[in-house]
Amino acid sequence: MTKIKLFFAVLGKLLSRNIFLMIAELQSKLIEESNVLDRIELTDLLSFEVRNSGLRVMSFGGGGSEVIQSLDLSVEEARLVFLSIKKACVAREAVSIQVGEQSWTIDARPRSGADNVIIRCRGPWMSTSEVAMLGNAAKATAHFADRFGLESMPSR
Repeated sequence: MTKIKLFFAVLGKLLSRNIFLMIAELQSKLIEESNVLDRIELTDLLSFEVRNSGLRVMSFGGGGSEVIQSLDLSVEEARLVFLSIKKACVAREAVSIQVGEQSWTIDARPRSGADNVIIRCRGPWMSTSEVAMLGNAAKATAHFADRFGLESMPSR
């Protein structure tokens, strides 16, 4: 009889701890989500979250993958990315830039009639490659410009 009482006592403590941890994790996620003021979506799997502290690039693994990557950017760093997206889409060319330790390549060259833009981000903090529709990239760039402004990229 004492083994059964001990079993249920230990089980109760484990369940209480697990429930506490689940509630704490849920609370943390809700607080984190409440810090998102706006979302600028390039694709279903690649977006920029607007926060009080700047922007966070969110990349979700495709095909049901649980891999989620994020990268914090200042407004100025994000502006460089969106200027590159705009330049690549307008000129229908590939544009590469370096933002901090991350390299970004936006490739909007026409390929067999597809209106796609390949957006790649590589570096120590994030490595992702997504294909966006040209119209979605233009819409996301306009969304960013409406919120933060978008000056033209200086020529080099």
